[in-house]
Amino acid sequence: AGVALLSCLASSSPIHMSAAGRPARVIFMHGLGDTPAGWREQLTYSFRERLPHVSWMLPEAPQSPVTVNGGMVMTSWMDLHAIPVDPNAHDDEPSLDASVQLIHKEIDRAVKSGIPAERIVVGGFSQGAAMAWLSTLRYPSRLAGCAMLSGWAPLASKLDISGG
Repeated sequence: AGVALLSCLASSSPIHMSAAGRPARVIFMHGLGDTPAGWREQLTYSFRERLPHVSWMLPEAPQSPVTVNGGMVMTSWMDLHAIPVDPNAHDDEPSLDASVQLIHKEIDRAVKSGIPAERIVVGGFSQGAAMAWLSTLRYPSRLAGCAMLSGWAPLASKLDISGG
């Protein structure tokens, strides 16, 4: 699995921070079978002018077998047993935990680069959205937020989200 820093116009230059000096980062995960390349240009064109101080990190899910797809190996943040996913769906905790660790490493890298945790948003689409939710709730520091596009809440029944 690789990591791509979203770049302007698909060049090798990352989106530049604004002169305001308040950098922020969005870590955005793709869905099942996709790659960061599937989101790179859309996110660049949609947000570069409105959010010039934001850098984008697009991690790639590991290649692993997916039960619902007959065990086919593809990019996947977790194993899925059924699509659509419903509230009673089987949650594959080992693959969820492994992906949370990968995403937390990306958050830690951003913090070590000088971006405060409270200026980092974790987001994603579908499986990536589910991972964004779980990774945000499990991160030991407060993050700026979580953006879920067409996702669900894995392990919801096992998480203490009371805030207390």
